[in-house]
Amino acid sequence: MNQQNDHDKPHTKNNNKTHTKNHKDEDFIVLSPFFKKADRKKVKEFYNIARKADDVADSPILSCDEKLSILTEMKKDIENPHLLQLFQAFELDAKEEVDIQNYEDLLNYSKLSACPVADFLLDLFHEDKDKISPFTHDLAISFQILNHIKDYQKDLRENNRTYLPKEWLESYDVNTVIEHLIVRVSQMLVNASKSSYHIKSKRLKFMVELCLAYGFRHLKKLRKSINKVSTKDVRLSKLNKIQAIGKGLYNYVSSINKYSRDQRVVTRVCKTASSSFYVGMKKAPKYNRMGIYALYALFRTLDDIADDLFTSKEYKIAELHKWQDKIYSIYDGTYNGQILSDDEVKPCEILKVLAPYIREFNLPKSEFKYMFDGMFFDVNLSHNQLLSTYQVDKYCRHVACSAGVLVMYILGVQTPLAKKFAIRLGYALQLINILRDIDVDVHLKRIYISQEKLDKYSITYTNIPDSDNFYSLRRDLILQIEEQLRSVKILLSEFKKSGHFKQIRSTIIMMNTYEELFKNIQDQHKIDKRLSLLQKIKIVIRMFTL
Repeated sequence: MNQQNDHDKPHTKNNNKTHTKNHKDEDFIVLSPFFKKADRKKVKEFYNIARKADDVADSPILSCDEKLSILTEMKKDIENPHLLQLFQAFELDAKEEVDIQNYEDLLNYSKLSACPVADFLLDLFHEDKDKISPFTHDLAISFQILNHIKDYQKDLRENNRTYLPKEWLESYDVNTVIEHLIVRVSQMLVNASKSSYHIKSKRLKFMVELCLAYGFRHLKKLRKSINKVSTKDVRLSKLNKIQAIGKGLYNYVSSINKYSRDQRVVTRVCKTASSSFYVGMKKAPKYNRMGIYALYALFRTLDDIADDLFTSKEYKIAELHKWQDKIYSIYDGTYNGQILSDDEVKPCEILKVLAPYIREFNLPKSEFKYMFDGMFFDVNLSHNQLLSTYQVDKYCRHVACSAGVLVMYILGVQTPLAKKFAIRLGYALQLINILRDIDVDVHLKRIYISQEKLDKYSITYTNIPDSDNFYSLRRDLILQIEEQLRSVKILLSEFKKSGHFKQIRSTIIMMNTYEELFKNIQDQHKIDKRLSLLQKIKIVIRMFTL
């Protein structure tokens, strides 16, 4: 038998030159100077073995039998139970038996290939695994799913496989699938952030904050590059990594005394949503701000439930009813700070923060009813169902205007003028959302343009963006939005005379943000409709002139 050169043996046990990556090449933190010296050696050894085994499992030049033989040989020298557990995932990869049909398959594989790492670190720092692992497992799984998303093209190109759910990919395009995975990863990262409340080691707590910052930074990068993921690899730049480290340090320091546990969770939900509203919410008076955060976090959570394409209508309705019952229980005095989620009673940080504001500011129950009616309407909307003008107006009133009215109450402005202003503004902002999302909504078979408007321009639901009259329809919507914004500004001038103008400063900033977004949407030649850096600076300057 001919001997191979070292160059031809990329995965043998004693050849360490063959790793495709080392810890410096990873997008996420692998080795940290905050490990104790003795622990650093253990982590590096763990990482090097796992990296080498992963390279073996993914090798394009080794046969299945050769891969399993090398992995079996490697296992003989391993005593660490977490590392041995990790090898189960490598062996599945080597056998090419990883078949991700649905989201549950993705979760199960991610648990197998990521959670042993989290458990290894908890043991290393002598932490209470039973108490902390539910949160650190979410952190590990979310990182693994992020890896699968950013490596989507690489996996297809080099191994002709994907770890994204096949059932999802068969129903929708890859960008839509990735968008929904990003939402779920965001939820897991928020839940993972609760781990720092239970971790005793300051070193580990700081490292968790760094990892969370890396995860959230990667989510932000993926959201901005959503159209590129299906065609190229998306990685964090050096600047992104520096930003993540700075954010992790800030979060670690601020976690000591800035917010309560519940408030931190609510704040993270708002920050990770990448909403145009966040800048405005930050400028609300300090005490009222947390109430607005909690209200937005509630709306964001409910909206994610209603918009999830990959759960059944029955599941979504049941989840919305659970939240509705808990909101109503605050009004009848029976709320206990918990919610039933996936058949398990869990503490609900959002409602625990929101409940005192509901009581103190007498938030009208009717507005929450409107909000839930809007969510249920979304869930029950049939594919390509055409709506009347009345139904579109009613939908805008429920999903957008109710939020505006509740914000006004939390800001302490509970006048008829404030309610009228909130309804008008909410209606205008929702119409901007409808205009912005026409292409996406049509692709998802959701039509929020009235049948009367479509008939006016002889457009059918099957050809809305491609119709010869689409420009005329679009212009009609733009004129409608401009009319709504003019009426909002008339009401705003009345506010200046009322003495409440300063109290609604944060709402005006939200309106200014959407006005800039509206300008981008009107520009048909502008491919990226998001706010530019110059527009953001413009909005910040306006803040100081209010």
